[in-house]
Amino acid sequence: MTWKQADEMLRSQLEAALSDEDYEEQKMYGLHLYSVKDTIFAGIGDDTLFLRLDDDTVSQFESEYGYIRAYEPEEGSVLAGFYKVPDNIIAREPDLMRMIRAAHGYAASDADE
Repeated sequence: MTWKQADEMLRSQLEAALSDEDYEEQKMYGLHLYSVKDTIFAGIGDDTLFLRLDDDTVSQFESEYGYIRAYEPEEGSVLAGFYKVPDNIIAREPDLMRMIRAAHGYAASDADE
């Protein structure tokens, strides 16, 4: 599977998880970025899905799936608060949907403050 096909698959999954939610999509720096109330909560690029997650959500998923790495747009450069969604979560659609919705909810609540 090419990265373009993988990106399209991830976009479809993300958009399905958010079918009842408000969000905006934009393309920037070759990435598809998703935001709510001007707060980015997700991005897809080069067959990678990354999400902005709060510490409690990260801890919960780590207890179920193991370590979740911070997202590095370039090696050694960490994007604070964003995490690369591991393949073992992407493979489990219900948990992927739950994680995407958590990222959206976190961004929406953060934007309200």
